[in-house]
Amino acid sequence: MSFLFNEEPKIRELAVRIWFDFDGSISPMFKLKQKTDKKGDRLYTYTQIQFECEIYLAETNPYLVKDLLALCSSLGLNGRIAHDKRKWSGIGGVCISNLNSVKKFVKMGPITDICVSAKSSRFRGVKKMDVCKAVHSLLGSDLPRSRYFTDKQDAITVRKDLNRVLEDKIRRDYSPVV
Repeated sequence: MSFLFNEEPKIRELAVRIWFDFDGSISPMFKLKQKTDKKGDRLYTYTQIQFECEIYLAETNPYLVKDLLALCSSLGLNGRIAHDKRKWSGIGGVCISNLNSVKKFVKMGPITDICVSAKSSRFRGVKKMDVCKAVHSLLGSDLPRSRYFTDKQDAITVRKDLNRVLEDKIRRDYSPVV
């Protein structure tokens, strides 16, 4: 894959997009996190809901993963090795989750109209392109990407609602009804 490093950025971008088409996934969601802050002598515990999107480019060969990371980096995409103990190498591929890198990636999107596989419980049969468009739209909208709650049950309810809004947006606004 090192031959790509000497190519112009458009060719390197196409290589990453093709990899995503054939062996990539995108997983947007609102996650719940327990947080504790210390102010003076007091501890404050709260729950945070935060939008996160993980883009995976699957690959188990350590040498190819190293090159794939370098290829992503050359395009300004901050990736990290995704470890997976089920794989022979202990590596599952490259994960892009940094918000600026996700924004850049979803703007590029896949090349084809390939659909999300049946492995996904939320987006099965939805075009990867449509998921990317919805994430791009969400990141450019006024929808809050992070909220704080003192009551964990309130946070769980709001998180469930936000994930439903996200899933409905993808299915309603981008994917045709089958």
